[in-house]
Amino acid sequence: MRLIAKLSLLSVWLVMPLSSTSHVALAQTTAVCGRNAAVVSTRYDTDGTSAQLIWSDGQGEEYNLKTGALIQNYRLESYTTTLLSVAWSPDGKSILAASQYGGVHEWEVGTGKLLWTEPGPPNLNSNAVAWSPDGLTFLTLTNGIQLWEATTGQLLRTVPDGSSIWVAAWSPDSKLIVTGSTDGVARIYEVSTGTLLRTLPGHIQGVWSVAWSLDGKRIATSDVANTDSGASGTVYLWETSTGKQLTKFQGHQGMVRSIAWSPDGKRLLTGSDDKLARIWESKTGRLLYTLHRHNNVIWNVEWSSDGKTVLTSGLDGVANLWGTSSGKFLRALCPASSN
Repeated sequence: MRLIAKLSLLSVWLVMPLSSTSHVALAQTTAVCGRNAAVVSTRYDTDGTSAQLIWSDGQGEEYNLKTGALIQNYRLESYTTTLLSVAWSPDGKSILAASQYGGVHEWEVGTGKLLWTEPGPPNLNSNAVAWSPDGLTFLTLTNGIQLWEATTGQLLRTVPDGSSIWVAAWSPDSKLIVTGSTDGVARIYEVSTGTLLRTLPGHIQGVWSVAWSLDGKRIATSDVANTDSGASGTVYLWETSTGKQLTKFQGHQGMVRSIAWSPDGKRLLTGSDDKLARIWESKTGRLLYTLHRHNNVIWNVEWSSDGKTVLTSGLDGVANLWGTSSGKFLRALCPASSN
């Protein structure tokens, strides 16, 4: 992941019906966001009333979801380089971030205080970081999978992998890890032993994103779109226990950078290089809504715990809040935004 700061021109879109089965935004007005930076990561707070944003310039912010008002902002201590990947602790009190040529760091949310720095020379890129749902362990990806004890920051063990891993995600019970690699194969590992349980092959030019359903029974993956050959970004749905491919989701005209499941597992949210986010029916792959408002690549998508709203964000420097029952745009979260 490489994040490039962009000046955000915020386009406010009205959502209108396209057909009886899907919707797309058609009309727009404009407003301006006040920061020349990308939104690297977002997180709904536990009570669902606010959201946290981390920016590529090392700024952290919290916004009121009802009004769009800025609640607080802070800067990540000793932040000097580009963030490649961000993971939130399960309690939302700290973040882990992999930095380009800068190793992995942990910061306190709300204050930006530096809590931990990965030991060793910071000259290797860790492609991604991920926190286990039980909060006991986190992983980094540098020439394999490194597992760390969360409370002490001590390295527990390394799980070797013969390919270059781009991304990884923990199962909801913290017992399994799924990885996505440059060889076009996603792999499921058992955490306690490091054993490779099964492979999920067939992706084009690598696996860019992976996401578990909240019951752990299914995994969604996306491949790297080959725009030169006309191949668009595809999302694949797999059965965890067997590795069987269940269905595909096709429609994006660019790489799918992020995937999120609805809490009930019935829908998927995707964000892509084509500047669009889409909501799909997970069982059939049917497109429900197209969320058309960003003017640059969408890096992050997230579902609220009650399933009623989603957040999308990325290189245009804004997080957009949407209603999931209609695909309606609700408000923008960004500095000096007109909501």
